[in-house]
Order: sequence, then structure tokens, then C-alpha cells
Amino acid sequence: KEFSKGGSGGASARIGGDAVDVSPDFELVLHARDRAGAAGLPLNLLGRVTVLDFSTTRSSLRATALSRFVRAQRPELERERVEAARELEKQQALLQTHEDQVLAKIAGSSSSRDGGGLLDDGDALNALEAAKAEASDAAKNAERLEKTAARLSEAAEAFGGAATFAADLFGVLSRLEDVHGAYAYALDDFLDHALFSALEKTPPAEPGEDAATRFDRLTRPLIYEASRRVAGGLLRREHRAAAAVAVAALVSRSRSGDEDLSNALAGRDVLS
Repeated sequence: KEFSKGGSGGASARIGGDAVDVSPDFELVLHARDRAGAAGLPLNLLGRVTVLDFSTTRSSLRATALSRFVRAQRPELERERVEAARELEKQQALLQTHEDQVLAKIAGSSSSRDGGGLLDDGDALNALEAAKAEASDAAKNAERLEKTAARLSEAAEAFGGAATFAADLFGVLSRLEDVHGAYAYALDDFLDHALFSALEKTPPAEPGEDAATRFDRLTRPLIYEASRRVAGGLLRREHRAAAAVAVAALVSRSRSGDEDLSNALAGRDVLS
């Protein structure tokens, strides 16, 4: 519901037929099992809500790792990307609001209700022209921000290979639980400890660094930190050897550019 100012100056929302006062600290949290619910939100809400997806998929984990790599290596780029994406959502929501207002003015035109044409209603025409101009400005801003966000995302993809490797590495290590229940590896441990420590220990980039050098520079500390944390909890020597072979296979496939990592992700060849 839209908020409106009451006589006392406070905000209120109309629910049913009643005006209900709304505290400025009011927050509403909705939980859904199906992610499709968030996709169905109207555009005019996207600039005012935050959608949190707690499901763990390879793509979502890659996006999280990419954000952390960029934040550590190019913090200014990550800030620009987040700000551009946030502003783009607001502009898209504003554009949708203007379009809704135009439709509402057409439907509520006094000439239309009296049987006349829309062109006979001067107030409605002026309002439509103003809404049209605002919608045009919002559309231009949205187009500009889309280009900016695309440019920033393309620049961030310089760290895409390392982010993909990080997601796949967690996939390999999480499969250790199939070998023994005590080997369960939590995602929080991976992100907040292994990846965090690795980013702190990653050396700065050298001038003229190529993609292969960048991949090695970013992934070597992560392999060390994740392996160090996991290996100490493995009970048998053959389990440690199997984990090492699985990680080595993943490194080899990643360096060769092989996108089909299903065997390495599942770890079935060496972990079962």
C-alpha cells in the first residue's frame, strides 16, 4: 500500500477501509519457499524492497565470490556497480509509476466519464504531457544506467574465472560429507574464513597481468586456506589423498578452460 501523510504529520496506510498509522521504523519481512514469488513483484516495489535469496546454487555462490573478489581487488569498481544497480532499480520503478499514472489519468478523465473525448479535458491533457515528459526522462536515465551497469559488470568479469573456481572448489569440498558425515563443510566457514583469509593474503596485481597470471594469483591462496582447514579434520590418509586429487583435478580443468566440471564438482571419481 502507498503511504500518505495524516493530519498529525505522521505516515499512514489505508488497509481495507481504515487509515492505519505507520511507524517510521516499521519493517515487514515476508518469507517464501518458492523463489518465483520474488520474480512476480511489481516493478514499482523493486526500488523499495530488498530480496534475499538464501538458496545455494553454483551461480549464486559464484556471484557472491565474484563480489568479494572485486570488493577486495577493485573496491571502487564494486561500489560503482552496486550504486548503478540500485539506481537502475529505482529508475525502472519510477518509470513504471509514471506509466501507471498515465493510465489512471486516462481512465479517470472527466471527459471520458461524461461521454466526451480525452482531448476535451484540458487538465487531463496537461497532466498527461507532464507524466509523459517525466516518463521519458526516467526511460533515458534507465537506459544510461543499464549501459553503466553492463560496463561495470564486464570489467568485474576479469575476476570471473577465480569466482567460478571458488564456487566449484566449495562444490568439491562439500562432497566430502558423502565419504564421512563428520566431513561436512559449511558454506559460512568457506566464505567467512577460507575465502576471507585468502583475500587478505592475496598479493597485489603486477602491471600488465594477464588472465592466467591473475587466476593463479587469486586461487593459490584460496586453495591453501581451504585445504588447510579441511585437511586437518580428515580422519584417514586416503581421504586426504582423495580430497587432494579432487582439488588438483578441478585446478587442471579450470586452467584448461573446461566448463564441464560435473565430475569434479560431484567428486564421484575420487571421493566415492
